[in-house]
Amino acid sequence: MTGIFCLRTASDLREKLRRDMVKVKSEPLNPDVAFNFFVTAEHMLDWVYPKRANKRKRTDARTKSPLLGVCSHLATGAKHLEVEAPHHDSVSSTGTAGGYFPASYFPPHYFSNAYFGAGRRLVVKLQGAAARDLGPCIGVVELAEKVMDYWDKHSLT
Repeated sequence: MTGIFCLRTASDLREKLRRDMVKVKSEPLNPDVAFNFFVTAEHMLDWVYPKRANKRKRTDARTKSPLLGVCSHLATGAKHLEVEAPHHDSVSSTGTAGGYFPASYFPPHYFSNAYFGAGRRLVVKLQGAAARDLGPCIGVVELAEKVMDYWDKHSLT
Protein backbone atom coordinates (compact mmCIF):
# COMPACT_ATOMS: atom_id res chain seq x y z
CA MET A 1 0.00 0.00 0.00
CA THR A 2 1.26 3.47 -0.89
CA GLY A 3 -0.37 6.36 0.91
CA ILE A 4 -3.95 6.36 2.07
CA PHE A 5 -7.08 7.17 0.07
CA CYS A 6 -6.26 10.16 -2.16
CA LEU A 7 -3.08 11.01 -0.22
CA ARG A 8 -0.39 9.36 -2.34
CA THR A 9 2.58 11.77 -2.51
CA ALA A 10 4.51 14.15 -0.27
CA SER A 11 2.78 17.00 -2.12
CA ASP A 12 -0.61 15.50 -1.22
CA LEU A 13 0.40 15.32 2.44
CA ARG A 14 1.67 18.92 2.33
CA GLU A 15 -1.77 19.99 1.06
CA LYS A 16 -3.38 18.07 3.95
CA LEU A 17 -1.02 19.95 6.27
CA ARG A 18 -2.17 23.21 4.67
CA ARG A 19 -5.83 22.27 5.29
CA ASP A 20 -4.92 21.43 8.89
CA MET A 21 -3.23 24.86 9.13
CA VAL A 22 -6.48 26.56 8.11
CA LYS A 23 -8.22 24.69 10.94
CA VAL A 24 -5.51 25.68 13.45
CA LYS A 25 -6.06 29.33 12.56
CA SER A 26 -9.85 29.04 12.71
CA GLU A 27 -9.86 27.07 16.01
CA PRO A 28 -6.76 28.31 17.86
CA LEU A 29 -7.89 26.88 21.22
CA ASN A 30 -8.77 23.41 19.92
CA PRO A 31 -6.16 20.85 21.02
CA ASP A 32 -7.63 18.23 18.63
CA VAL A 33 -6.84 20.45 15.66
CA ALA A 34 -3.33 21.18 16.97
CA PHE A 35 -2.78 17.44 17.49
CA ASN A 36 -3.77 16.70 13.88
CA PHE A 37 -1.52 19.45 12.50
CA PHE A 38 1.62 18.38 14.39
CA VAL A 39 1.15 14.65 13.77
CA THR A 40 0.80 15.36 10.04
CA ALA A 41 3.81 17.71 10.14
CA GLU A 42 5.93 15.07 11.87
CA HIS A 43 5.17 12.55 9.11
CA MET A 44 6.09 14.88 6.25
CA LEU A 45 9.69 13.62 6.48
CA ASP A 46 8.47 10.02 6.16
CA TRP A 47 6.76 10.96 2.91
CA VAL A 48 9.62 13.08 1.56
CA TYR A 49 12.23 10.42 2.46
CA PRO A 50 10.29 7.13 2.37
CA LYS A 51 11.70 3.68 3.00
CA ARG A 52 14.00 2.32 5.66
CA ALA A 53 17.07 3.29 3.60
CA ASN A 54 16.25 6.99 4.17
CA LYS A 55 15.98 6.77 7.95
CA ARG A 56 19.30 8.61 8.36
CA LYS A 57 18.05 11.52 6.21
CA ARG A 58 14.94 11.83 8.36
CA THR A 59 16.95 11.69 11.58
CA ASP A 60 19.47 14.25 10.31
CA ALA A 61 16.69 16.64 9.25
CA ARG A 62 15.07 16.48 12.70
CA THR A 63 18.43 16.94 14.41
CA LYS A 64 19.51 19.91 12.26
CA SER A 65 16.20 21.75 12.45
CA PRO A 66 14.94 22.70 15.93
CA LEU A 67 11.58 23.38 14.26
CA LEU A 68 11.31 19.78 13.03
CA GLY A 69 12.56 18.59 16.41
CA VAL A 70 9.69 20.43 18.11
CA CYS A 71 7.19 18.86 15.69
CA SER A 72 8.62 15.43 16.39
CA HIS A 73 8.51 15.99 20.15
CA LEU A 74 4.89 17.25 20.04
CA ALA A 75 3.71 14.46 17.74
CA THR A 76 5.43 11.76 19.77
CA GLY A 77 4.03 13.17 23.00
CA ALA A 78 0.58 13.27 21.46
CA LYS A 79 0.85 9.73 20.13
CA HIS A 80 2.44 8.09 23.18
CA LEU A 81 1.16 10.35 26.00
CA GLU A 82 4.65 10.58 27.51
CA VAL A 83 7.86 11.18 25.61
CA GLU A 84 10.60 8.80 26.72
CA ALA A 85 13.20 8.98 23.94
CA PRO A 86 16.15 11.13 25.08
CA HIS A 87 16.41 12.98 21.75
CA HIS A 88 13.01 14.59 22.41
CA ASP A 89 14.35 17.45 24.48
CA SER A 90 12.87 20.57 22.89
CA VAL A 91 9.47 20.92 24.60
CA SER A 92 9.16 21.43 28.34
CA SER A 93 5.35 21.71 28.43
CA THR A 94 2.21 22.69 26.57
CA GLY A 95 -0.79 24.60 27.80
CA THR A 96 -3.02 27.61 27.44
CA ALA A 97 -1.93 31.18 28.09
CA GLY A 98 -3.60 34.56 28.20
CA GLY A 99 -7.15 35.59 28.95
CA TYR A 100 -8.65 36.55 32.28
CA PHE A 101 -9.48 33.08 33.62
CA PRO A 102 -7.18 30.03 33.64
CA ALA A 103 -8.05 27.43 31.03
CA SER A 104 -9.43 25.00 33.63
CA TYR A 105 -11.71 27.55 35.36
CA PHE A 106 -14.76 26.66 33.24
CA PRO A 107 -15.52 23.32 31.58
CA PRO A 108 -14.61 23.12 27.87
CA HIS A 109 -17.12 24.90 25.63
CA TYR A 110 -18.96 26.41 28.65
CA PHE A 111 -18.67 29.78 26.96
CA SER A 112 -17.77 30.49 23.36
CA ASN A 113 -14.21 31.62 22.65
CA ALA A 114 -15.62 35.00 21.70
CA TYR A 115 -16.91 35.46 25.26
CA PHE A 116 -13.88 34.53 27.39
CA GLY A 117 -11.41 33.30 24.78
CA ALA A 118 -10.10 36.68 23.64
CA GLY A 119 -6.36 36.67 24.15
CA ARG A 120 -6.18 32.99 25.08
CA ARG A 121 -4.07 30.65 23.01
CA LEU A 122 -2.49 27.24 23.04
CA VAL A 123 1.23 27.57 23.74
CA VAL A 124 4.32 25.40 23.66
CA LYS A 125 7.11 26.07 26.16
CA LEU A 126 10.50 25.29 24.66
CA GLN A 127 13.98 24.56 25.92
CA GLY A 128 17.45 24.04 24.48
CA ALA A 129 18.14 24.79 20.81
CA ALA A 130 14.43 25.21 20.11
CA ALA A 131 14.15 27.96 22.75
CA ARG A 132 17.24 29.69 21.33
CA ASP A 133 15.78 29.60 17.79
CA LEU A 134 12.07 30.11 18.46
CA GLY A 135 11.94 31.70 21.93
CA PRO A 136 11.06 30.18 25.30
CA CYS A 137 7.32 30.10 24.56
CA ILE A 138 5.49 30.11 21.24
CA GLY A 139 1.82 30.08 20.34
CA VAL A 140 0.55 27.07 18.41
CA VAL A 141 -0.69 29.24 15.52
CA GLU A 142 2.70 30.93 15.16
CA LEU A 143 4.52 27.60 15.42
CA ALA A 144 2.21 26.02 12.84
CA GLU A 145 2.82 28.97 10.47
CA LYS A 146 6.58 28.44 10.77
CA VAL A 147 6.19 24.72 10.08
CA MET A 148 3.99 25.39 7.04
CA ASP A 149 6.51 27.94 5.77
CA TYR A 150 9.29 25.36 6.18
CA TRP A 151 7.43 22.79 4.09
CA ASP A 152 6.41 25.36 1.48
CA LYS A 153 10.11 26.14 0.94
CA HIS A 154 11.38 22.54 1.18
CA SER A 155 11.77 20.39 -1.89
CA LEU A 156 9.47 17.39 -1.81
CA THR A 157 11.40 15.32 -4.34
